Amino acid sequence: MTYRVHNHSRAPRERISKINTDVAYSSQTGKGYLACMTSNSVWKIEFGLIRNIQKKYALVAEALTFRDGLTTTHNLGLQSVILDSDFINLVRCCTKEINKGEIEHIIRDIRSLKNSFISCGFTWTGREGSKAAHIVADILHLVKLSLGIGLSILH
Repeated sequence: MTYRVHNHSRAPRERISKINTDVAYSSQTGKGYLACMTSNSVWKIEFGLIRNIQKKYALVAEALTFRDGLTTTHNLGLQSVILDSDFINLVRCCTKEINKGEIEHIIRDIRSLKNSFISCGFTWTGREGSKAAHIVADILHLVKLSLGIGLSILH
């Protein structure tokens, strides 16, 4: 299993849904939000999800967004997905047999979910080049402003 690296965001091929994720949280309190969205080949948003989290580590929070995105797309009946992220270490954990103790149980879930799709891949796109990551980050920024709390968008 491999992953691809892109300098800019691409729309997925026809009949493949692309999942983009992001996390914003306070490292002092561990409180924050995760968001993910799925778009189709013409950038039409198929679904969006945002939820509270209580995690102290960025890797754990990002892993939860991967699992939530895959779980939701699986429950929606989507068969072919690409999970695109700006968190390269997590993409590597999902595509290779790299064990990270604090997220190993989440990675096992992600790998199991991956096998429930006809096609499922992982790509890394730098934040600067990811149009969808900017949309997800903007959603989290609006949540942050509406709640008046100090959250950091993870890069």
